[in-house]
Amino acid sequence: MSGEMTDALQLEHETFRLLVEAAPNGMVMVDQSGKIVLVNSQAETLFGYTREEMIGQAIEMLVPSRYRGQHPQYRDDFNGTPHARPMGVGRDLFGVRKDGKEVPIEIGLNPINTRFGAFTLASIVDITERKKADELRRARDKALHESQLKSAFVANISHELRTPLAGIVGMNELLLNSNLDDQQRKLAEAIQTSAQYLLSIINDLLDISKIEAGKLNLRRIPFSSISLVQDTVRLLADNARSKKLALITQIDYSIPDYLVGDPDRIRQVLINLLSNAIKFTEKGSVNIESRLEEENELDVRVRFVVKDTGVGISEEDTHLLFQPFTQLDSSSRKRFAGTGLGLSISRTLVELMGGKITAESSPGQGSTFSFVIPLQKLGKKLEGFSPSAEPDMLPDSRLPKSGQRLVLIVEDNPLLQQLALKQLALIGLEAQAVSTGREAVQAVEEIAFDLIFMDCNLPEMDGFEATRAIRRIDAERGQRTHIIALTASGMSADVDNCYAAGMDDYLMKPVTIPTLREKVDRWLDHDGSGK
Repeated sequence: MSGEMTDALQLEHETFRLLVEAAPNGMVMVDQSGKIVLVNSQAETLFGYTREEMIGQAIEMLVPSRYRGQHPQYRDDFNGTPHARPMGVGRDLFGVRKDGKEVPIEIGLNPINTRFGAFTLASIVDITERKKADELRRARDKALHESQLKSAFVANISHELRTPLAGIVGMNELLLNSNLDDQQRKLAEAIQTSAQYLLSIINDLLDISKIEAGKLNLRRIPFSSISLVQDTVRLLADNARSKKLALITQIDYSIPDYLVGDPDRIRQVLINLLSNAIKFTEKGSVNIESRLEEENELDVRVRFVVKDTGVGISEEDTHLLFQPFTQLDSSSRKRFAGTGLGLSISRTLVELMGGKITAESSPGQGSTFSFVIPLQKLGKKLEGFSPSAEPDMLPDSRLPKSGQRLVLIVEDNPLLQQLALKQLALIGLEAQAVSTGREAVQAVEEIAFDLIFMDCNLPEMDGFEATRAIRRIDAERGQRTHIIALTASGMSADVDNCYAAGMDDYLMKPVTIPTLREKVDRWLDHDGSGK
C-alpha cells in the first residue's frame, strides 16, 4: 500500500473518529462479533466506563445481566444484525452502568460497511427524564380522567338529589306560608331547617368537585354592588331575627354602584361568612360592611367585612379555618353543625377573583372575616359577555312595564311545575305552565311573555334548544323575552351553556320564594302587586 493511500486511510479514520467524538449522543461502534471497537466521551459519561475499559469487550457488558440470554434483541440491536431494522430507527431498552445501576436508553442503529468489514454504530441517549415525564403525564391523565368521572358523578348525583329536594323545600315553604298552629309551624320549620342544611352540603360537595376538576369558572357581568349587599342581608335576615341578633349593614356609597365581576360568587362568599357569623353568635350583633379600598380610572378594589360578637377561636386555630375538610371541633359531641368545606371554598373563590381573604378572632370576643377583590368599572370595554351582560340589560335601564305580567313556567316534573305556579302566586304573579321545550316554543308563538322560567332538561326539545328557538322568534318581533334557566346541576359548563343558548339568568333548584322574588324583581321590575 502506497504512503499516500496510507495517509488517506489514516485521515479518513481520524475524521470519522472526530465526528463520532463530537456527536451529542453516546456513540458505541461494534464489529460483527459484537466487540466494541469505538467509544466517544458521551458514552463514557453515560455508562461510567472509560473507553479503554470498553474497547475490545463484548457489547453485553452494557446489557443488564438479568436480560442476557432471555432477550436476544439486546445482542441483535447492538451487534452485527441491525439490518432487520430500518436505519436510524430507535428502540427503548435498558443499559447498565459500571456501578450496576440500570438506565433507560434509546438506541438508533446505523450499519456501516467499510473495506475492513461491516460494523454497527449505535447512537445512545439516556431517556431517564423522558421516562419520568411520560410517567408524570400518564399519572396526570389518569388523575384528570378520574377527576372528570368523579365530577360527572357528583353532578349527576347533585341533579338527582336536587329534584326531590326541590319538592321538599318548596312545598314545605308553601306550608309555612299557610295557616298553621304553633305546633305545626314548629314541625314545618324543623323540616325546612334540615332540608336547607342538606342543600348546603350538596352545594359544597358540588363546588369541591368543580374545584378539583378545574371547572369552577368565573363570569364577568355588570351588577349593582349596593343591591348585592342588600340582597344578601335580606336572604339571611330571618336567620338573625330568629336568634334575636342585630344584623347591621354598612355600605360605602363612594363605591361605584355598577361594577363588573361575578356577583353570584361574591354573594356565595358573603352568604357563607354571614351564615357562619349568625351560627356562631348567640347574642349581640353581626355586621356586614362594604368599603372602597382603591380606585383608578378603570378599576376598583372593594373590601367586604363580616364581623360578629360570637364565640371566636384561638389564634393558633386561625390558620386551620380555610383548610378543606377541616373542622375546629370534629368531635361527635360538637356544638355547631358543619362540613368544614364552606370557608375553604370561599378562599378558593376569592383567590380565583384575584383577591385575598383573612380572619381575625379571639375566644369569646367574636370574629372578623374580610376579603378584598378587584372589580372593573362598568365604563371599561368588556369582552366575552353573554347577551344578558350588556349594559342596556341592567335592571334599571329597561323601560318600566305596565299591565299584567305574562309569565311562563317550562317544567316537566308535575310536582315542581305546580310548586312554581304556587310560589309565583304568593308573590302576586299568575303564570302558565307547559311540560316540554316544544310546547314552550308554541306558547311563545301565540303569546309574547314577559318572563320565562325554563328547565334545562326537558323531553322532546331541551331548554337550550327551546331558548334558541325563542330567540329567533324574538328577532322576528324585534323584542327580547327574559328567560331564566331552572337547573339542578350547577356545573360551570351547564351554567355557561345557559348563557350561550341566550338565557338571561339562572336559578338553582330548589327554588325558594326569596330567590324567586329576587329574580322577578330584577327582570320584571315587579312591585309585588302583579300590576
